[in-house]
Amino acid sequence: MFDKEKTQERLSKLFGGVTVLKVVELLNKKEGKRKMKVERKKMEENFEDERRKMNMKVVFMDEMKGGKK
Repeated sequence: MFDKEKTQERLSKLFGGVTVLKVVELLNKKEGKRKMKVERKKMEENFEDERRKMNMKVVFMDEMKGGKK
């Protein structure tokens, strides 16, 4: 990857500090959105896994009771 501090320093020399802050803020927002998407996807996958496990337990319990064959 790249060194953020060195990149910020170079950009600030080229454009001035305010522009660098805006660019970094924009990058942080995009990174935050990407992290939220990843976390949301993980939560959805965990929910689906738990749902499958519960369904398997219900089927197993029904088979133990002799309900389904």
